[in-house]
Amino acid sequence: MNEGAPLRSEPNPVEALDSTRDDAIARNLLAADGIPMEEAQTQIAALRTDPAVTIRGIVIDDEPVAVVAMRKANMANEIALLVVAPDYRRQGLARRCLSDALRRSGRRPLVVEADEACTEFYKSVGFKIVGRRPSPDGGCRYRLGWHAPRPKTSNP
Repeated sequence: MNEGAPLRSEPNPVEALDSTRDDAIARNLLAADGIPMEEAQTQIAALRTDPAVTIRGIVIDDEPVAVVAMRKANMANEIALLVVAPDYRRQGLARRCLSDALRRSGRRPLVVEADEACTEFYKSVGFKIVGRRPSPDGGCRYRLGWHAPRPKTSNP
């Protein structure tokens, strides 16, 4: 019997990130997007103090280059943070982080709040717009949701 080829692991898997990487996350990801370093560190620290949040990401050359933070919230999970280092964008890393979050969410709905520029990315992964509200800068913020497919039942 043919066993087939063994499964190959990804060269840089999405993995749990401990607090020793927080400064690198703040510096390489958030501060690189123009968030002041002190504010970026505060944002990561706030996520770390929330027991409902898990922080996972992709590490390349011992530096985090993509991070997703997921929070358990009532009956759903929500994406609290999804960010990729500027030099690593458009390589599918955000999609890999989001796929990991979707898999870990299981049967629980997964939601995210995003600005207009990010909605197309989330929609391309299967999220649907479930709400909209004005943002302080005059634009719109969108609430997007993803639900696990329901099993099909056959009628007798």
